[in-house]
Amino acid sequence: MNSPLSATEFIKYGGAGGNVTIPEGVKCIVSAFRGKTDVSRNRIRSSVLAEIGYGFVPDGCTGLHTVVIPDSVKKIGIGSFANCTSLEEVTLGSG
Repeated sequence: MNSPLSATEFIKYGGAGGNVTIPEGVKCIVSAFRGKTDVSRNRIRSSVLAEIGYGFVPDGCTGLHTVVIPDSVKKIGIGSFANCTSLEEVTLGSG
């Protein structure tokens, strides 16, 4: 599942759950998955993404199991994955 949004800030994901891919060109994720309990895997393909703010909080993304974060990310905000109670695997950079 690809996101329908390709702006520089990813602020709200309105698509179906399951596997979600953040598209190329996104520079910052801000509360995009707030309360999206049906998202199970998130792969960030954007090579220009520099910051993950409060992308998955405050409501948490309780169905999220896996996150793949690219080398381009330089900052992950405090509590970015708070309340993601099912998160089991995070791949940073090239692994």
